[in-house]
Amino acid sequence: MDFVAAGAAHAVWRFRSPPPLMGCVLRVSRHGGDDASASTFVANVLTPLLGCQFVRPPLATLRLPAQVLNELREASASISPETAASLTTAAMAALESGGGVNGGGENGGGDGDSGLATLDVDHATLRLSSSDGAAAAAEPVATPVLCVELKPKAGVLPAGPPLVTAHPGCSRYCLHVRSKRHQQLPADYCPLDFFSAEPLRLRRALSALLRLGPALNNLRLFSRDGSQVYGAGHGTHAALSRELRRELLQPTEGAAVDVEEEAAMGEADAEALLVEVLAAIFEQEPLLPRLSAAHALDQKGAASAAAACARAQELLGSEAALAARIADWGSSSSDAMPGSPELNGCIEELRRWLIALTASDVSLLIALRRLDVDGDVPQLPQPQPASGLAPGVVRVRGGEVVVAYRVAVVDVQPKAVSKARAHADLDERIAAMPPLRSSCLERGREVGEVRGAAHD
Repeated sequence: MDFVAAGAAHAVWRFRSPPPLMGCVLRVSRHGGDDASASTFVANVLTPLLGCQFVRPPLATLRLPAQVLNELREASASISPETAASLTTAAMAALESGGGVNGGGENGGGDGDSGLATLDVDHATLRLSSSDGAAAAAEPVATPVLCVELKPKAGVLPAGPPLVTAHPGCSRYCLHVRSKRHQQLPADYCPLDFFSAEPLRLRRALSALLRLGPALNNLRLFSRDGSQVYGAGHGTHAALSRELRRELLQPTEGAAVDVEEEAAMGEADAEALLVEVLAAIFEQEPLLPRLSAAHALDQKGAASAAAACARAQELLGSEAALAARIADWGSSSSDAMPGSPELNGCIEELRRWLIALTASDVSLLIALRRLDVDGDVPQLPQPQPASGLAPGVVRVRGGEVVVAYRVAVVDVQPKAVSKARAHADLDERIAAMPPLRSSCLERGREVGEVRGAAHD
């Protein structure tokens, strides 16, 4: 097994073998707990909002001994051969049984000395042959490919005071970045551009993310071997350009790169080609409008959510009771749950705010592989299917560049209700800052005017 990455919530490991597990990863919670509420949230809330082609449930859940979990959570470069063998056996048994909770070895059955990990599809791979269903992740057709991770943030304006009055027309993300960087906005990336549904603004946002990759945490690029090449404090534009030339100029494994084409393609053009490919994907898929609609579920802002949180806690009698009530994502509506209309109203507002907050902090994984135009490739672009794991296809640069892809939404665990107070306090500090020289809406209009002038 190979270590892939570790964030605040999870550590991720990739299976190298046997073939049924190639194309699978093991995701381990770093804070413990069974994550049952998170699974219910994903199944009952995010998947209906965003689409089952983008949000996929785990293939299986494994109950693992505490000793194994602790070894995986350490996020070191390797694990012991004994641990790897035990995990492989448990994962194979889980796949063969069709999912559910499966034991992971000795002492794996008791809650006191064990915990859960999930077996998931490896979203940095593509299934380049026709295969449908969850079983596709266990077939030996999963091919590691170039993978781009984007964290676009919220694509709507703040919903309520104090930001809507102190900084009208400004994205909370842009204001927050400036607050962390000594009152200076370091970039022209704005989530409102990314979610604008305007081709020029989308491309401007993608170009800004590429330029600022090392400075911000919104973009990372991984090579087919899983190593991070660029972004989030890592790599250089030269390294990014080399990887893009290798992947986007070499359409088939083992094919020779056109030397003249590679020489003519500098850093700027390599990045421009990636921007074209990503923009074509997002313009073809329905994901961005759905994400933006999820962001818009917050209709009153963090200050109102914090007040609703405080009142609900008072009515329920404790913070633990409120957390348990919020965590019951299996309920379709707060109105159907016991309690006063006032309590149910607070719970409903909190849930909408938490859904919007979670959606604004997801990551998008885009797996990419250039195809040989002389091979058996679709003649027309096609979105990724809603069922199965077959890739979508886009054509750019007059159809000369054909790219297979899949987009997945990850980092989908619901945010804690305690975030409401923390966000409300941060909004108060941001509201006290001097205004930006121009709002996000004004900068967006400037892009539209440039585009209009170009068409006149």
